[in-house]
Amino acid sequence: MLLLSGSFLIYTLFVYFKNRHLYLQISKGNGQFSFGLDEQHIVTYNKSDIKQILYYAGKGNSSRNLTGEVTVYFKDGSDIKIPNLLISVVDLLAKFKDHTDNYTVPVNFITQNIFQ
Repeated sequence: MLLLSGSFLIYTLFVYFKNRHLYLQISKGNGQFSFGLDEQHIVTYNKSDIKQILYYAGKGNSSRNLTGEVTVYFKDGSDIKIPNLLISVVDLLAKFKDHTDNYTVPVNFITQNIFQ
């Protein structure tokens, strides 16, 4: 058990250090959002260009699953990966809902084992 919890801690620290310079600016009412690997590589995207959003959740029921990740697929075939360390999945997906609480883009949830 100690080895498993130590492995999880090392994995979480690795994910944190890998993604510590990511940038995200997003709001529910704006049709655009900005995302970048660091301050020098920020790109502005249109929400209307999104084909679908996939949320890869680790097993468990926490909304703040630190190993979870959201992949945003665009109509032109490109994609971006937004780790749950940057913004919780609940908060991120809320930015893609309309005033009646329906998603404005297709959202799919996939459960996975973090050690696969």
